[in-house]
Amino acid sequence: MPSVLIGWELGAGNGHIQRLRPVIATYLQAGWTVVAAMRNVRLATMQFADFRAELDDGRLSIVQAPIFLHRSPSIGKISSLAEILAQIGFADPQLLGPVVRAWERLIGKVQPSVILSDAAPSLNIAASGRLPVIVIGNGWTVPPDRAELPPLLATGDASQIKLASAHILDAVERVAKRNIVHFPALLRGVANYICTLKMLDPYNFCRDEALHWSPEIEPPSKDAVPSRDMVLIYLPMKHPAIQPLIKVAHAVPMQQYAYFGGARYPETGNLQVSPTPIDFRAEVPGCRLIVHHGGLGTALQALVQGVPQIICPADLEKSLIATAISASGAGAVLTFPISSQNVATAIQRALACPSQPPSLSELVTRSPQETLTSLLSTSNGLR
Repeated sequence: MPSVLIGWELGAGNGHIQRLRPVIATYLQAGWTVVAAMRNVRLATMQFADFRAELDDGRLSIVQAPIFLHRSPSIGKISSLAEILAQIGFADPQLLGPVVRAWERLIGKVQPSVILSDAAPSLNIAASGRLPVIVIGNGWTVPPDRAELPPLLATGDASQIKLASAHILDAVERVAKRNIVHFPALLRGVANYICTLKMLDPYNFCRDEALHWSPEIEPPSKDAVPSRDMVLIYLPMKHPAIQPLIKVAHAVPMQQYAYFGGARYPETGNLQVSPTPIDFRAEVPGCRLIVHHGGLGTALQALVQGVPQIICPADLEKSLIATAISASGAGAVLTFPISSQNVATAIQRALACPSQPPSLSELVTRSPQETLTSLLSTSNGLR
């Protein structure tokens, strides 16, 4: 029986788990054994609870992914993924070493046929040269195959990015005794599935490879007319936009359904707060508006369903997504500091300007099933 080790190492929130749910289901349905090494085991266990039979018979195991417990000192303004990883600890052998060795021990214990990596660079390092690694992710986590990363901001320092990349590759060589030719190769695996739209790919100006439909994204609804007067809100716990949104909830003349990272907040007559993640596949089609922090999965789901969105980004990746959404006319960006007044104004404007679904012509797979079928075929070919 073939087996796959699926790893998720970096990033908070629910997006990686939502992408991996249909992936895990596909492997299980094809008779594979799955070990899911997740950054957030509690959230993964909750989200994978419907795989009860496979959890009970041992064909699906959920284990803790090795993660960094310490961080390197701040390197100042960041304009690339290399700098982010350097600050996490990938450029420091003393921080990188324990994480890579923990992945190596897990690989030795599981003995998988194939590895699937979703935002898990340390797993890529541990498996490199030992087992085939398929990488799934978005344009941010899977950079193009080129010798050097370009800055993602006009103010980015190319020399600083080059230095961060070199430090990471030096640390990898010292920790894992592996010589990786250039920084992007560290993140790409032997095969990869870049699940995004061209307009949301931060490397769309220099990427010429295939893009895929993301497995967790519901295909466009045939009913283009909003069917429910509902505003969906999805923000991480303690996000600075939460309190302003709560303050203006009474002034929004429709029901608001919110998830604030599992945190409890007072509800009003118009605002319902869910303690568990919202099922966007079910809820986004037909709603009037979605307010979120800029996660790619949420942005994609709203885009393909033609639902306007308001984005409150708090990091570089989400700021790039928010900028692309705003430039396309599909939504608005709330910049900091966020007040109740500018939240209310943004909601009124978004409700008055419905979005249109984007072109999907650049995708080589155009449905979740096409991507999943291709992924399984690639996995069978590599094992």
